Amino acid sequence: MDLPQNFIVMILFLLIFSSTLLKTKAQHPAVFVRLLNSDNNHAVCLDGSPSGYYFSKGYGEGANNWVVFLEGGAWCGGGYCQTWIQGKTTYKLPDTLQLTGILGHDQTLNPDFYNWNRVRVVYCDGASFMGDAPFDKGKNLTRKGMKIFKYVMKDLLAKGMQTANNAILTGSSAGGLAAMLHCDMFRSLVDHVKTVKCIADSGFFLAGTDPSLPGFNLREHRFDVVVERHDVAKFLPKECTSRLNSTLCMFPQNIIQNIKTPLFIIESGFDSYQMSTGIGNIDTSFTHCTHTMSGCTPSDIQTMKDFRRIFIETLKEKVNGPARGLFVHSCVAHSHFDYDSKWSNPRVAVGGKNIQQAVGDWYFERRPVYDVDVRDVELELCF
Repeated sequence: MDLPQNFIVMILFLLIFSSTLLKTKAQHPAVFVRLLNSDNNHAVCLDGSPSGYYFSKGYGEGANNWVVFLEGGAWCGGGYCQTWIQGKTTYKLPDTLQLTGILGHDQTLNPDFYNWNRVRVVYCDGASFMGDAPFDKGKNLTRKGMKIFKYVMKDLLAKGMQTANNAILTGSSAGGLAAMLHCDMFRSLVDHVKTVKCIADSGFFLAGTDPSLPGFNLREHRFDVVVERHDVAKFLPKECTSRLNSTLCMFPQNIIQNIKTPLFIIESGFDSYQMSTGIGNIDTSFTHCTHTMSGCTPSDIQTMKDFRRIFIETLKEKVNGPARGLFVHSCVAHSHFDYDSKWSNPRVAVGGKNIQQAVGDWYFERRPVYDVDVRDVELELCF
């Protein structure tokens, strides 16, 4: 019996993944670096716990190269912050962590960056590392995301990043947005580094005013409380805030043209998080549909296809120029760099190239990468 080619490819991937996973567990995990003096600089998490990052030291040819990953995890503005920080406080974090995806140290799954200095910055401020508001005595919250970002960078520079040969700022979801918002600042901090680039994974949150995509007010509300409560406006690009209200300047489509550092965007055309949280008149069944691809009605499918069409149109319009790269696949997903199953999966691909290959090709300039899947496809999770 002849087996389908896709099935054979997946079996081979799972065999490789299983064998490399065993080797990964045998390796030394990344160590959590608690910035114990961060309270003196007010660079602390919402609940006052110390900011910090997981660190795995580079070696061999990667010893003088750095990839800095900003964690994601949505946002919080008002009272929800007290609930949000319970899952983010560094008081509860383990001392070590096995890094995966773009931070993974298995050469088979991550051949371009496995031996670099790899940093995973803990996200615990709730505003994509952008806030700097007065202490909230009523709720006992410290909103100091910008101070956290700067203090972490200062510590990394002292560890050797200042004299690196290569440096990447990246992140997923809220961290992907942060990678764009901080991209040029990062470049200025490592101004002696030969090659500096930014990569945003699932961070291009769509504003979208097309009438066929309901919910603009819902999408705008995603950021308005965050901007207000965390006092973010003063850090947003003046080129944007001079013509639009500050909330709209959190949306990448309104700021990307002002980013000078080379930038690569990774997205799913069917971004499950954006579809489930950013389209008006949604209900529990639609949310379940976007995350599981089960129980979807014809209307649900059409709504998701409308989202994809508008999303790709916006990305093509805004992500252009010689210093830009774009990769948009068609699997239903959100956030890729955290997971080996997405980072190097042959099914999460465009034109035969998966995400890991596309990122390496773009960063090392092996080829221009502007890979966008516009085929009329059946919606599927792919992993």
